Amino acid sequence: ADGNSAVNLLTRTLTFTLGGTLGVHFPAGAPTAAFTLGGLELRNDRDSLISAIYPTEDAPAADRYALRVPTAGAYTLMVYARAAKGAPSSAPTAVRYTLTAPLPDAVAAPRLTAPHSRANTTYDLSGLDETARTKLITRLEADVQGLPAYPADTYFAGKAMARDAQLMHLAKTLGRDDLATKVRNRLVPELKTWLNPAGCADSKADRCFFYDQTNHGMVGLVSTFGSDEFNDHHFHYGYFLHAAALAAMDDPGLLPELSPVATLLASDIARPTASGNFPAMRVYDVYASHSWASGTSPFADANNQESTSEAVAAWMGLRLWAETSGDQALADQAAWMQSSEADAALKYWLNFNVDDPLYAPLEYSYLPLNFGGKRDFATWFSPDPEAGLAIQVLPITPASTYLGVDRARVATNVDKALTAGTFNRTYGDLLLAYWALSGPEARKQAIELADTVPIDDGFSRSLLLAWLYALKE
Repeated sequence: ADGNSAVNLLTRTLTFTLGGTLGVHFPAGAPTAAFTLGGLELRNDRDSLISAIYPTEDAPAADRYALRVPTAGAYTLMVYARAAKGAPSSAPTAVRYTLTAPLPDAVAAPRLTAPHSRANTTYDLSGLDETARTKLITRLEADVQGLPAYPADTYFAGKAMARDAQLMHLAKTLGRDDLATKVRNRLVPELKTWLNPAGCADSKADRCFFYDQTNHGMVGLVSTFGSDEFNDHHFHYGYFLHAAALAAMDDPGLLPELSPVATLLASDIARPTASGNFPAMRVYDVYASHSWASGTSPFADANNQESTSEAVAAWMGLRLWAETSGDQALADQAAWMQSSEADAALKYWLNFNVDDPLYAPLEYSYLPLNFGGKRDFATWFSPDPEAGLAIQVLPITPASTYLGVDRARVATNVDKALTAGTFNRTYGDLLLAYWALSGPEARKQAIELADTVPIDDGFSRSLLLAWLYALKE
């Protein structure tokens, strides 16, 4: 294999008579002289990930790493490595092991190396002046009054309920409990309908989930974007989990009714270990540090993912649901998934190094679609450059601030995407919200333009304004 580009894999089958800490040792000097370590994984006999270490790209390799071995049994150690330039070998060929018992509390797995992402439930509107507050409340009143009927499929229904849950919390933040109650009175019955443990057993049910025994997962009765083929499950179910979490934060009494099915949706996309009903982390690739969206991956170029921002939102929704329902272990897992997904989204979709020769043929400074075997300036739904950037931005939530880590790049990406030179077009609200991250002047202009742009069905004008007001100088 080409040592400068290919990832090489060394596997070793190990059997332990007790649990403890597995010390993985490499020959002296090997990690820095011969190869760069991409990751270590320990999997059980069902191929479930038990513990792992994924060093950062620029972290110096060590000659010893420690992995947690919870119990006695058979395991497979997987070593991912890339050859150093000029090295004769493309992967380590010699590995030594030691097992230390009892298990030290300090050993943790997996270890988070990406910047830690936030999962705020609503916007910080402290310090808002009276004029801005009045304007925001006026837009909120109009939004609540004009809310449309809920769709019947899992994608657009989940998206709409997550929007409404955010509107409910925004109303509470602004002291408008009357508006919060109005939204709650339509949101909660819809959530209860979808998350009814009876599922689709009732022949009259249409807004429901059932368990697919062939593919071992949850499926909505009305499919969209190939969800019945297990496409985009994290996008769809992340919206549901976000909505359920915000509803249960507002009224903890909802937890017993929402938990059974919400827990199944969480297991479908992110169960930490495999069970008889669900695989481990169905869509998330721990080595790539991001998710894949196709259920069956019927492509010559392997699997793919388009909307990294919906993936980030999915893990944020999972995190909030886990915190609300009292599953701290799952909340911790969701936190590193959210953080790693956001980091990967910036590195491979939005903020990659445009001077890298790999991107020389690319006219644009962002990529809408990454496959395992190619990078493509395209989307599954529109050829417009605006769509290609918007799909990396939606949904805008209080956790979307990771998108603005590089202000100059935000401005460049928007400049490349706005082919008509105006935000007053489809996806204009999303691109305006993103552009505001490029600096105080852009934010100021975005506030002035907020009433002029079309609004995405998962967003609202008051949520757009709240986002803009909450961005601090």
